[in-house]
Amino acid sequence: MRGKFPNTAERQRVEIKRTSRFSFSFKWYRLLKILKPYWKPFSISMILFFISTAISLLPPYITKEIIDRVLIPMSNLNLLVYYVVLLVVLQLVGTITSIGRRYIMTVISNRVTLDMRNDVYKNLMALSLDFYDRSMTGDIVARIFDYVRQINAFLTDGFPNLLTNILTLIGILIVVFALNLKLALISLLSVPIVLLSLWAYQKRAYFIFMRVWKATSNFMSHVTSIISSISLVKVLGRENVEIERFKRYAGEIYDANIDLAKLNIPFSEAINYIMSLSQVIVMFIGGFMVINGETTIGTITAVLSYLSRIYGSIQFLGTFSTQYVQAETAYEKILEVLEVKPSVSESPDAVDVNIRGRIEVEDVYFSYIKGNPVLRGL
Repeated sequence: MRGKFPNTAERQRVEIKRTSRFSFSFKWYRLLKILKPYWKPFSISMILFFISTAISLLPPYITKEIIDRVLIPMSNLNLLVYYVVLLVVLQLVGTITSIGRRYIMTVISNRVTLDMRNDVYKNLMALSLDFYDRSMTGDIVARIFDYVRQINAFLTDGFPNLLTNILTLIGILIVVFALNLKLALISLLSVPIVLLSLWAYQKRAYFIFMRVWKATSNFMSHVTSIISSISLVKVLGRENVEIERFKRYAGEIYDANIDLAKLNIPFSEAINYIMSLSQVIVMFIGGFMVINGETTIGTITAVLSYLSRIYGSIQFLGTFSTQYVQAETAYEKILEVLEVKPSVSESPDAVDVNIRGRIEVEDVYFSYIKGNPVLRGL
């Protein structure tokens, strides 16, 4: 088993702390303002979000009605057919709205990333050579490809999932409390424990996630720079040196991913255990309530279904900040390129030069040794 590289995590942790203070100081609009040119399709997508979220809340309630009004009484076949048809229609409408929403957001996010790449490349073409002298090729390529990809992922998955989970959480809480106040309070008893666990997890996971991202970005930047200058590596005989550097960069990714796995696996299993325990408690107390006539089996079934979705939404919201910070940091990296001005600017009154593709020389003298010209009056 390989060991950790010395001081890698500590060094990156300090760098990430600086980045996090910088990133969190910005408002949401710094990242979301790039959607402004596409506000019309974005508004349509938001409407579809509300529709699909509302539809997703109905199946557990309809299942409750089927259990309480059809299955337990073992009667009313027409009502069963009605509920089944209603579920099929709702699923169909939900699927259509979900397809439309995802397609619109995919088009918007890809259009945004296309505009960004074009703007970055256009500005790179206008910059002076001194910019390239002090910049690594891999870092420039990363800003065009990897950082823009981070923003695309945020707009396609991160931000839509954030809205979906917030709306779902609010809607579920309203429905659960409307179904049975006592069961709702019992089912939410473990939520504070989950929130505290998420807070502790997020506090540590944030730095590890950023280590993975930063290590991957550094790795891509290094490999791109070396491959683009491989002839120089060969000429200088630095193959072994570059192999060791490659191992170091690849090792940083390995170490960060292993640390992330050590944190994620126990945490996810602990959350699953808390969720399972909460469901057992709801079934146990709910069983007594059914026997005493305080609630119905269908209500317990619906509450259990909603309960699993509550924990899923809370878990997503607790880990969302990492994806947001990655996207915002990537956006700042792109802005660094877009805001660079050429050190040599073209004069506003410059005129086009008509170059015909030939060179004329007149009265040229040249000598290797002073006083002994080899060309005279050429």
